[in-house]
Amino acid sequence: MFFIVSTGRSGTTTIAETLSIVNGCVCLHEPPPELIGESSAYRYGVIKAEEIKKILLETRNSTINNSIYCESNQTLSLIIPVLVEAFPEAQYIWLIRNGLDVVASTYQKQWYTGHSENHDHYEECSLIEQAWIDGRIEGDRCGDMSPDEWSKLDRFGRCCWYWSYVNRIIEADLNEHAAERFRILHLEEINLKLPEIIDWMGLKTPVIPQAKRHNVAKREPYHWTIWTGQERATFDYWCGSLMDRFYPTWRTTKEEWKGIEYFDSSGVHSFPSLKENSLKISVYITSYNQKKYLIEAIESVLAQTLPPSQVIIVDDCSSDGSQEVIAAYASRYPELITPIYHTCNQGIAQTRIDALQAVTGDYVTYVDGDDRYLPTKLEKEAKLLQQNPNAQIAFSNNYYMTVDGIHFGVWAEGEVPPHGEVFCQTFAREFPKRNLFRMELIPYAALKKIGFHDPKLKLYEDFDIRIRLSKQYRTIYSNELLSESRIHNKGLSSSDAAQHLASVQYVYRKNKPLLKDINVKKRREVQQKLEEWIADIAKRAAEEAIEDIQGKRRSRKQALKCYFQFLQYKPNKFDYKFILKIILPKWMYKR
Repeated sequence: MFFIVSTGRSGTTTIAETLSIVNGCVCLHEPPPELIGESSAYRYGVIKAEEIKKILLETRNSTINNSIYCESNQTLSLIIPVLVEAFPEAQYIWLIRNGLDVVASTYQKQWYTGHSENHDHYEECSLIEQAWIDGRIEGDRCGDMSPDEWSKLDRFGRCCWYWSYVNRIIEADLNEHAAERFRILHLEEINLKLPEIIDWMGLKTPVIPQAKRHNVAKREPYHWTIWTGQERATFDYWCGSLMDRFYPTWRTTKEEWKGIEYFDSSGVHSFPSLKENSLKISVYITSYNQKKYLIEAIESVLAQTLPPSQVIIVDDCSSDGSQEVIAAYASRYPELITPIYHTCNQGIAQTRIDALQAVTGDYVTYVDGDDRYLPTKLEKEAKLLQQNPNAQIAFSNNYYMTVDGIHFGVWAEGEVPPHGEVFCQTFAREFPKRNLFRMELIPYAALKKIGFHDPKLKLYEDFDIRIRLSKQYRTIYSNELLSESRIHNKGLSSSDAAQHLASVQYVYRKNKPLLKDINVKKRREVQQKLEEWIADIAKRAAEEAIEDIQGKRRSRKQALKCYFQFLQYKPNKFDYKFILKIILPKWMYKR
């Protein structure tokens, strides 16, 4: 049993007509009941899942005349959780169509006007046209924005929002409820990928049918080649981040957007293929007064079963002889190792930036100078990306080890970290032990596109860049333990809470605008979780400041500042006794 979910009827009609020609498959397009109004009402919370599930079970069967049942229906995009519950064995095809064409098409078809393209008044519309007019999803009612925000969107903006919202819903629901049971198919390459899809569906056919293209947006009256600058900006605001991921060259201008080539030869994304024998992987190692461990880090990279093409080692002005160690390795491996020496300490963010600027490989990953790779780290993460072409970032589980290199724990122990589309989880730090994925393997072009680390950050530079990475790219995870992280009191945890607080708040303020296209409910949930974490750091900073008041290392002003930052996120937790601890000397305040 297969369901095809998409944003528009042109695409669902195309694939339904095509698959119906294949032996052993009956693909229906929007069979009754079409669930036009019901699907939107489900997203509004007006109709419960059980009501829709009952309708589905009464009207859909896994087979028809001994053939596999397949349904192509854009309204199904809004009810994927119900479909999964009703038909737990069903599989899904996410049919994605270029947003430029979808917006051009929906706009010219008079979406969000109250009438159709064939009639100027609602009363003149057919019953099915009225059903679509009444049942079309609206941004304020589904909770993706406030009523005021929806009312300010013009019709063009609403068409842009629609493409963004429905694709976001499809991706989130499929990843959550059917992660191993769906495939992505670009409508523009349906004939290229159809043999692969038919094989995945378990169907056999002597002749692969050719799809009749229904996906070409009419150039009149409002094709995207004649959009105004404001309309292009509106499209970029709502659809840009998704388009960057699924149509990475869409911004290319050629005769004012004409003749854009959306795909490279792989038909998936513009990054180099991991199937190529000539693939180059760069590994960079950060170094700062870690001579005791640095040799282990370097040797772990040199011992990889998939050898890197380049090893960059950046030393941030060490004073313990680390530079001599690096120089010795560089002289032994002059074709492989690129050494970079800072003449003054510049911090971890700038160290990473300098490393990335020296990369010559197609893909890049890193290891800090006190950590280690296990021998198959590069090989297995590269295979992971090869086997999962929809993902661009690969990461894996890792051991925790003592300063002496003895394992004492595991990062993801007894749980599977979020993977796939992980922007919200990354922003909220919903990963094991609140520690994000690390030592990830990623296309160098992706890092160049989003920008390298923020040099203003002394702490949490990794948090900042992973928020930006996860906004645009999908991840894939291996539960194999492929690296080792050393835990000691010279790392991030050695900084005081006030430094943690300042860095985290900076990262939050900087990246908060990236939440704008997340639906309101989810956005508030993400913000609440992160703000609770920030509040805990602020409370700890205030407590540390209180302890230091008697030693005059900090002022009461600093303690009050941290505590009021805590109250900014948790105003209901005001504690006058805590204020007294700050204001009064210890001998006057009895605990």
